[in-house]
Amino acid sequence: MTSRLSTTKGAARREEILHTATRLIAETGARTSLRSIGRELGVEPAQVLYYFSSREQLFREVIENWDTQSALYSQAELSPLRHFASVIRHNLQIQGVVHLYLSLAADSVDEDHPAHSFFRERFHRVRLTLATAIREGQGAGLIDIHRDPDRTARQLVALADGLQLQSLIDPTVDAPADLDAAINELFVRRS
Repeated sequence: MTSRLSTTKGAARREEILHTATRLIAETGARTSLRSIGRELGVEPAQVLYYFSSREQLFREVIENWDTQSALYSQAELSPLRHFASVIRHNLQIQGVVHLYLSLAADSVDEDHPAHSFFRERFHRVRLTLATAIREGQGAGLIDIHRDPDRTARQLVALADGLQLQSLIDPTVDAPADLDAAINELFVRRS
């Protein structure tokens, strides 16, 4: 980042662009263009790129901010497994961001993609959190001890992403209810 971008004014403008992009993406998803972001801000797309090296970088940062906010969208009384399901419920209120997340995740299979390392780290972190919660549930006698925690965590992540995709395509799919049902099936008795 150049020294002009590290000024307070530059940082504020960058944050304004990020906020505007997030709002527009929440409304229209991955179809959001630099032109529409610039139009909303009253600037040319090139001015947006002054603060972000590419559309992909801007979109990656939107998803990174969403991920951080999702982690903060926590209900303290919920276990990590229940929190995971509640985040899916919350996500479906911002379908455009979910659309962008799923699109970027698919594109980031390419190791050269700007979001590749973010998604690798995110999937690892979420799987680790879920697997730890499953192990703790097994230790407390709440979750079937015959389930492999790591495999089950991977399956829950895949199920959540797949259900969100299905719900974007078919709004009658109740992704949170389906994910809750899958989580409930892990338990041998309720706490």
